[in-house]
Amino acid sequence: MTPVRPRPARSRGSARLVAALVVAALVAAGSACRQPTDRFVRLDGNPEPVTGDDVRWARAPTATTRQVLVGLVRAATPPAAGRELLVLIPGSDGLSTTYVDVARELATKGLDVAFGCWFDAGERSGPDDPAIACPDGPEFVGVQNDAVTAVDAIVETARRLDEDPRIPVAVYGYSRGGGVVALRAVQGAKEPWIDVSGLVEPSSSLGIKAGEVDVVAQIKDKTPPALLLHGDTDGAVDVGQTRRLAAALRKVGTDVTAHEYKGAGHGLMMVPDIRADIERRVVAFVHARLHPTRGPATTRGPATTR
Repeated sequence: MTPVRPRPARSRGSARLVAALVVAALVAAGSACRQPTDRFVRLDGNPEPVTGDDVRWARAPTATTRQVLVGLVRAATPPAAGRELLVLIPGSDGLSTTYVDVARELATKGLDVAFGCWFDAGERSGPDDPAIACPDGPEFVGVQNDAVTAVDAIVETARRLDEDPRIPVAVYGYSRGGGVVALRAVQGAKEPWIDVSGLVEPSSSLGIKAGEVDVVAQIKDKTPPALLLHGDTDGAVDVGQTRRLAAALRKVGTDVTAHEYKGAGHGLMMVPDIRADIERRVVAFVHARLHPTRGPATTRGPATTR
């Protein structure tokens, strides 16, 4: 029998080199299997059709390989108590110049205001289309958990874009965006939140996406303070959804401020006097909830007015 010769012992340095090469190979193999994602990236200039040097823009990845696009308008005169950040989440109409206009209006009232795309609405139809393209954005899923993940990414990106990771934040959603914001709060988000005309039950004349959830049925614990606004003749999302949401939130101890606009439909932001009133209520709510030393919000009083 031929004796087995012992292999020469490797030096510690050789062993470390081999280990490093193995790790590098594994990392490279893993990278080849994944689509690359970009880190937080500030953008120079504005995406079409937005213009104005007052808007800062950035892209950042979600928990998947998709990206969110986030813009920010800072308050020219921030409150004496310190800056406050409001994050706007669009409805199923998608991110558009309408939300930039709302942000600018709220910024004149002392808030830093961010807005972002939580889904890719596709290509713009032409130069007159107010939509802001969101390439590589998440797929539109409606009021579901994947949308909450996208909103999480928008909120975090807004904080970074505002250059203050400790800035107090409130989150404001419209229509399906309001439903996603409500779902996020029910799932444990810590920011005060605003829901305008929110779809919080899987029922709408606009149609329902497969898998959309019943937010009201998921309420088990107290959430951060909420401001709920709705038109009482809304033909797209029945006002009863907001009424049931408010009742369920109060039942678990949530601080809820609710208001209904008599004779108003779904497009509240398209009615000038209602839009102005919404902005007044939003600013008062944000100031009171993010800096409680200011005292109670001026919009409090009757829990719901009709």
